[in-house]
Amino acid sequence: MWYVLITITFIFNGMIMLAGKYVSICGYSQSKSIYLFCYFSTALVLSIITLSIRKQLPELKALMLGILMGLFWLGASASIVTALSFIPATKFLPVFCCGNILCTFILSYVLWRERIKTIYGWVGIVLAIISIVLVMT
Repeated sequence: MWYVLITITFIFNGMIMLAGKYVSICGYSQSKSIYLFCYFSTALVLSIITLSIRKQLPELKALMLGILMGLFWLGASASIVTALSFIPATKFLPVFCCGNILCTFILSYVLWRERIKTIYGWVGIVLAIISIVLVMT
């Protein structure tokens, strides 16, 4: 089951990156705030609909965490759209994705003391670093 969820995540994240590139190549970068407003408003409306259908009210702690995550996504999305205006997608997107892997690894270790338990995990980290270096040269 988790393979299906990861595949869906890959597809949707890829579509988000492509949408950001589309915004930058179509000259909508000056309308970045409108793009970001629509992007996050859609998520808000769909979340409200989902909660209404399930007849659930969010807990305050979950609501605050969601707001914090939304602010992080807003900053990331604004940075992505801006960066794609200056950097070719063929350079930015691989570095962005590999950078996410490295950042997640480092923060997971620092915050929760999670460790990579197999050689394959370490090979992935090394390959991510090599990929960033190769793409940026």
